[in-house]
Amino acid sequence: MKKLAWLLGLLVFISVGVVAYVGYRFMEQEGFKGAVYDRYPPQVEVADARIRILLFSKTNGVRHESIDAAIATFQELADQWGWSVYVTDNGAVHSPELLDKFNIVIWNNVTGDVLLPGQRSALQLWVEQGGRFFGIHATGGNRSYSWDWRPFHMIGARFKGHTLFPETRTGVMSYENHLHRIVRDIPEKWAWEEEWYSFRDNPRHAGAQIVLTVDENSYQPFDYLKMGAEHPVVWYQGIKQGVTLYSALGHRPEGWQDETYRTFIRNCIEWLASPRSQPVGPPAPLEADTDAEATDEFADDTDADY
Repeated sequence: MKKLAWLLGLLVFISVGVVAYVGYRFMEQEGFKGAVYDRYPPQVEVADARIRILLFSKTNGVRHESIDAAIATFQELADQWGWSVYVTDNGAVHSPELLDKFNIVIWNNVTGDVLLPGQRSALQLWVEQGGRFFGIHATGGNRSYSWDWRPFHMIGARFKGHTLFPETRTGVMSYENHLHRIVRDIPEKWAWEEEWYSFRDNPRHAGAQIVLTVDENSYQPFDYLKMGAEHPVVWYQGIKQGVTLYSALGHRPEGWQDETYRTFIRNCIEWLASPRSQPVGPPAPLEADTDAEATDEFADDTDADY
């Protein structure tokens, strides 16, 4: 009996420790902060360039440490390759007038619901009329949203979870289309340390074109996170006249200094800005998530904090 009591006590101690650690990490990354919405747009000056990027990094959820590293990398690549990059976390930049200044919009590890209804409509219309959108890592990492268009179409798949204990593991990615611009100068078997995301849906089933997949045997996710023979991590799809590209990579700050990863990011931008990034057909509709119906507390933007 004493041995059983000791084992139960140890189990409780470990469980409390795990919960405390997860809670600490969540608080450290601002995971419990309330949503803040922006009503007044920033003053936007965009330099004349072939590629004009809006880099948006707002978080109303967990704030990833890699956000600042990503911003620095995009600014460095812009200086090197002659792009123009405007950086902001002000959601009110999503207006028809301001979005028209850019040909690529990047959401850099954006978490939570960050846009008011009119801002959502502006971004959706901008994409549908020919805009090019690039979502990075945590942008597709929420389990539920009050804006269905974001997971179902802008991203193209619903998040299920990510690796834990440890969060980051080395996995091996590969690609089928060796001629695609996005994988130029990328190893055919790319070993990469990442917080690997799993999704409830394979985006291929919704009409997406898969660029990179990861071999689940190379990093051994928990059974509930396994997606099967094909585990996509980078894909794109057509949204009427526009194109959305999503990459589940980009969790680690130090990863943004990796030369192969920087080549991958540059390839994504150059492909999106090129005539080759044409719509590949509208995505098939995904069924709504009946397990966790989201409600929009800010359907009337007069109630928003700003």
